[in-house]
Amino acid sequence: MIANDTRLNLLRELLRCNECTVAMLGSKVGIAEAYASTQLRTLNSRGLITSRPSGKWVYYSAQPNNPLAKTLLTIAAG
Repeated sequence: MIANDTRLNLLRELLRCNECTVAMLGSKVGIAEAYASTQLRTLNSRGLITSRPSGKWVYYSAQPNNPLAKTLLTIAAG
């Protein structure tokens, strides 16, 4: 599930920016928006992040209350 370095990088960026769109995250991590969206969907389906639609944008944020997310966010912060 988190075997992908891109997912860990996305978690790291979400920890830094608190709430970001796919476009913001793709730019920060250096990947295409479509690929970022796919990876974020995986993280979201596992409860590691949350999404909040707002107009035409979807904002993602880390889900630090999930025990696995806590561990991964600790790793991502380092």
